[in-house]
Amino acid sequence: MPSRAKFSSPLSSSSSDDSAQAKRTRVVKPKVRTGCITWIRRVKCDEEKPACSRCTSTGRKCDGYGPRSKRPSPSDDVDDRNQAGAHLIRRRRVINDEATTGAVSLTSAAPTASPYTTLLRPLMADISGTTSERMYFHRFRDIGEEALGIRHMHSGLFWRQIVPQYCAEVPSVKHAYIAFAAAYMHFHVAAAQRPGVGAAPTEPERFVLEQYSIAMERMSHDCGTLPLRRRYGITMMCCVAFFCIEMLRGDLSQALVHLANGTRMMVDLPEDVADILHNPAKWSQGLDTSHVRVAYMVRLLTRWEVSVGHLAADFEPRLTMQAYKSRQNEQVAVRARSVEELQDVVDDFCQDVNAFTWMVRRHRSSSENMYWSDPVHRLHYWTLKQRGDNIGVLFSDHYVVHGRCYHRGSREYLAMNVGLLRHRVSALTLDLLPFDAAEVLSPLAEAERIQELVAIAERIQAGEGDVSAAPGPTDDAAGTTPLAMATSTSQTPPMDEKPQPGTLQQPFELNLQHGHKDLVQAITFNTYGDRCATGSVDGKIRVFNRHKDGTWRLCDTWTAHGGEVLELQWLPSTVYPNVIASLGTEGWFRLWAEDPSATPGRRFCAGRTSSGRPIFDTRSSRGGGSTYRSFSMTHSDETKHTHLALLTTEGRLTVWETEQPEALNDYAAVDEFLVIPQRPQRGEETAFKCVFDPNPEPCYTALRAGVPTDALGLAVAAMDVVKIYRSRDTVGASYGMDTAKKEFYLAVEVDGHRGLVRDIAWAPGNIRGYDMIATACQDGYARVFRIDTPVDSTDSSKSWAMSALVTPEKSLQQQRAAANAAAGQSSTSSASPSRDDHGSSDSNSIKNQPHHPPHSGTATHTAREIARLDNHHHRTPVWRVGFDDDGQILGTTGDDGKLLCYRQTPDGGWAKSSEMMMMKTRMAAP
Repeated sequence: MPSRAKFSSPLSSSSSDDSAQAKRTRVVKPKVRTGCITWIRRVKCDEEKPACSRCTSTGRKCDGYGPRSKRPSPSDDVDDRNQAGAHLIRRRRVINDEATTGAVSLTSAAPTASPYTTLLRPLMADISGTTSERMYFHRFRDIGEEALGIRHMHSGLFWRQIVPQYCAEVPSVKHAYIAFAAAYMHFHVAAAQRPGVGAAPTEPERFVLEQYSIAMERMSHDCGTLPLRRRYGITMMCCVAFFCIEMLRGDLSQALVHLANGTRMMVDLPEDVADILHNPAKWSQGLDTSHVRVAYMVRLLTRWEVSVGHLAADFEPRLTMQAYKSRQNEQVAVRARSVEELQDVVDDFCQDVNAFTWMVRRHRSSSENMYWSDPVHRLHYWTLKQRGDNIGVLFSDHYVVHGRCYHRGSREYLAMNVGLLRHRVSALTLDLLPFDAAEVLSPLAEAERIQELVAIAERIQAGEGDVSAAPGPTDDAAGTTPLAMATSTSQTPPMDEKPQPGTLQQPFELNLQHGHKDLVQAITFNTYGDRCATGSVDGKIRVFNRHKDGTWRLCDTWTAHGGEVLELQWLPSTVYPNVIASLGTEGWFRLWAEDPSATPGRRFCAGRTSSGRPIFDTRSSRGGGSTYRSFSMTHSDETKHTHLALLTTEGRLTVWETEQPEALNDYAAVDEFLVIPQRPQRGEETAFKCVFDPNPEPCYTALRAGVPTDALGLAVAAMDVVKIYRSRDTVGASYGMDTAKKEFYLAVEVDGHRGLVRDIAWAPGNIRGYDMIATACQDGYARVFRIDTPVDSTDSSKSWAMSALVTPEKSLQQQRAAANAAAGQSSTSSASPSRDDHGSSDSNSIKNQPHHPPHSGTATHTAREIARLDNHHHRTPVWRVGFDDDGQILGTTGDDGKLLCYRQTPDGGWAKSSEMMMMKTRMAAP
């Protein structure tokens, strides 16, 4: 390869030749043509095969010794520029196709004769996410404005610029509007394939619910540290999307819940946000769209707020009231040249009627006559009446001029009929107000008005499809409520009563949407049944509260464990109303306390992270893979102490007691022992479960038999056997002194199971005189056992007198006397150096299975099977059993997906009372 020539400037003179020669020049070495392709300028290749060491030693990738491409000549520059321009055009078309459809197009348009004459489209906004999410996002950009059917001067700017910008910046808004687009497509495209009520959701419906749940979960996180105006914007964006999603899913009640929350926020605007609405010139300069966002959302909410007024008479239309005060005495426009202008006129009229109706109802209970005696109020009433009549004329004129041109089922046809229906419902509501006896509608006239509503609703249904089966937005969400009212009225139109559209209410669904991303593993209710906690495989706990209207709403959600949530339990509400206990598959037991003064989303979480900080946690201190797998907690009203039982995977049961009464952050070990004779083998399937006696004290027959009044009962399911333990008071030596403590003894062992016992339940209500436990076995049976404490009739010390009861004080005195007597008799014996019945002098050692010691504080227990329930299909394994609060109803679930309920018969047996199939259905949002 020839060496490079040294160039000199043409402006240099001969006088500068000496200085040029004195300048240091670099050594130039010729290059060989046989070197690797990756050779560097002025560095000779060593030509080693298969890769040269000069490339590999410096971390480069050697491209080998293949043929080199020919260097381009200067004559090819024009062609290269033309090809580059054509490639740029094709590349931009590919990017535009990808942004529009969410997928990369593999075919490009053929280049035109002159590529520079082609108009290059700007790149469209895009979001991060899966292919499906991006596809629905770009689909939403096309249908977002049309889905609501509202014409407004800021409509295009809001849906085509502001919303996509928020979606690209805020994850919660992005997922909310992806769910909106998916719900819209599912509603219109797959209308025939939509499942009926009670059917499992389809794949598109599951996608909508998934995106919906992610948006609700991310909303509190996205608004965490942002300024107030930004938080309001995100919340209102999500509120609008949530309302549209619920309308498209046909859940009218939950849609109104979201709408009510949004209107309350817009009425009570902080100063910073209210300034945007009241000073449009300040917040509309340049690229600032703050005023457009607020004004358009106020327009949406005031339009939809009328729907709340039709369904909830006690809901105050605050936004509508503000708008009504500004146009109380205005007259309606004399003409409307389009359907959009007609919609605006109907909107104003419906809002004013809604506001005026609420004002009348507010004064109805106290001073109705005084309200109507005010001439100003009477003037407002007659003004609204006149406006309603004028709008009716507008509809007639518009139908004569344009109505015959509207094709049945077209957008204009549906919009006109929905507007007409809304106008007729508002006019009927106004006529039913108690103003003057002479103005009251006759039953015949009232029936004719209702029949008119039914006829309009039937026209809408005939033009759109079956709206009654799944109430949703026709093309205008504000028309759904009057449509649903007219449809329900057409079923049984009352002739002898006065129907008031403002007081008609839709039934609320009480189903609970848990919102977890994975399988729900545990669920528990508090003592009063108004709070529910769910634990999922994803390690999260969600708490729901039941409100007065019967709906369940999300209170808090947080990450409680690093693995599955195995068990949950509310502590007694009378003592600890806001404390939840949980156990995870990683072996951590934790207690969570609620801070009622904290904001939603942080009630059970201490700090700003989503992972809460428990008030107490513990895990097994023994290695070898021994982790906690079951727990149970109980509170003693007599001693004011709380007890905790923890059962490990190797069958070790540990019982803890609080150090101080009603203090949950410090525990002391009471007893620890093995519930099985030997540890399970490696790889062997295990099943362990423990549960305390839920009754406040032992049953009266057990008290007569000598069980102390403060004795604890504990049922343990260990592999294929069930064991019942009772506690008794004993005396132990600590620092040379006798101290009182509790220990557990085996009261009775229940056998007869031919498989692993998966669950165990202790029935409340032991006032019957005996205890009952139920077990769920792998062999397909649910068994019920009766636990009795027989008393020898010849024993005169066992009586029904109060003085014969074994109180804690009396039990302690008896134990000390028995311990002193035993110490005197066995002082010379070394076989039992301790006063402990279990024969262990080391306080840290673990006892084997506790036996039945024959001394005071114990009682003989017997167990017999009273029912064996096998109604599950083909005896599939039974996984869960549970009693109601009275112990009279038993529920079981198995692999067949059924919930079977049994009731106790008068003869003491159990009979099947009901059967319910567990099915996925449409749920109410929190």
